[in-house]
Amino acid sequence: FVFPLAEFEALSEKLRGLGMGSSAARAFNRLFFSGATECELDPQGRVLLPANLREYAGIARDCVIVGVENRVEIWAAERWAEYREEADELYTEIAEKLGF
Repeated sequence: FVFPLAEFEALSEKLRGLGMGSSAARAFNRLFFSGATECELDPQGRVLLPANLREYAGIARDCVIVGVENRVEIWAAERWAEYREEADELYTEIAEKLGF
């Protein structure tokens, strides 16, 4: 996920509220924040993703940027195409269950 700084700070505060008492909260925080990084923009305004995040997302070359509510998701183009194919089949069913 890509969050505006204010959204990321609000999410961080919420996660801090989970406390450190449960192993699930500690594990979630550890995994979530271990991948968090502030990314730079190049002179053309492109986001420079670090190698570890490109590898995690499976991005070798082309990517797709998807806006979702308060965040942006960056997908490997091939993975996005696969996801859309699967999700399109369920979209109507999910929309009906949600009352849309």
